[in-house]
Amino acid sequence: MSAEHTLTRLPDVVSSTLPRLKGIASFLVVFGVLGFVALLFTDVNRAWHAYLIGMVIPMFLSIAAIAFLAVHRLCGARWTAPIKRVAEGLGSGLPLTLIAFIPFSILGMPYVYDWAFVASSAQQHELMHSMQKAAWMTQSRVTLSTGIILVIWIFIRSRLISLSLAEEIGADNRSKQVTWSVVFLLVMAYTFTLLSWDLLLSLNVHVASAMWGVYEFVGAIQAFLAVLALCLVGFANGPLKGVIRAHTLKDVTTWLLAWSCVWAYITFAQYLIVAFANMDEETQFYLMRLQHGYEYSALVEVFLRLPIPFFLLLSQHGRTRPVAVIIASSAVVLGALLQVMWQVVPALFPNKLPAYGPLPEMLVAGGFIGGYLLLARFFWQRYGLLARGDRDLLPAINAEHLH
Repeated sequence: MSAEHTLTRLPDVVSSTLPRLKGIASFLVVFGVLGFVALLFTDVNRAWHAYLIGMVIPMFLSIAAIAFLAVHRLCGARWTAPIKRVAEGLGSGLPLTLIAFIPFSILGMPYVYDWAFVASSAQQHELMHSMQKAAWMTQSRVTLSTGIILVIWIFIRSRLISLSLAEEIGADNRSKQVTWSVVFLLVMAYTFTLLSWDLLLSLNVHVASAMWGVYEFVGAIQAFLAVLALCLVGFANGPLKGVIRAHTLKDVTTWLLAWSCVWAYITFAQYLIVAFANMDEETQFYLMRLQHGYEYSALVEVFLRLPIPFFLLLSQHGRTRPVAVIIASSAVVLGALLQVMWQVVPALFPNKLPAYGPLPEMLVAGGFIGGYLLLARFFWQRYGLLARGDRDLLPAINAEHLH
């Protein structure tokens, strides 16, 4: 972290680290595409399952980024001003998910979902156990609703971004930003649950969970905060040197610590409800994922997402140490990736671990992560890393909000 002297004017921001980000992201994209193509020729079912894992990652991170900004704008928070453009860039992945969903909806769904594979056949009603569920879980309905939801999210995000950018030319539109933040949060609360049910929970079509949407959203927020913390550490030693200070990093990592605890609580609460009820249609989700080697993945994920960030970030000093932040945030990101794999892979391989472990899935997911980072980099290159028009920027950098 840089020296804590008082800034009287904004420094010139030189995006010196962004070319390196482009190189790393492009590398991930190339190998992700090659990995997906290789899987298509060796195991087409596994290829599309890996594709699903990668596709939801930019969606989760982006929707969490927008929600983070919307909540803080709604609350009138000032401390986020130095990191607002960084967080806005991390919300750029929704178009990638929308584009990726098009081939998935046309070609991939029957390879991933049993209800799509048996559509319009005599097995459909036998699989669903009810006509209502058979009428609801159709490829056309899921395709249409998912596409509409993603378009709505992208539209609301574009409104929030355009209002934020308008501050650069002196516009005072905070009331409009609050209004659109409320709209987004209300829309997201319902649509995110539906989307996470359709894309992930329906891998086991008989499983029902009233907490599923909350479970996925809390995990997305935790993962986003970890990615944001990693970006801030990198930018604090590069283009945002002197801007990202210890108190700003501490605020973000305090959120990361808190949401790590919330994630653990929600994860345990969902498991406890299912275990206590002990209903066949619900317990199959955990029975499938807590044996045949998948239980070790669950234990590793929990260890990465709670004990590591909790003990590294528990002290105020630890929350400002770049090394501790990097280790804790990297652990959370890896744990979040393992969570999605733990949800998806057992649906294809219920009785054994697949060959080569999670490596093919991680390769394809890395391609999507690379694409997500390229979109974020494009945003930062175009609009900058600092919201210079925000009147709270200099006071927040100088930590006036703490006095």
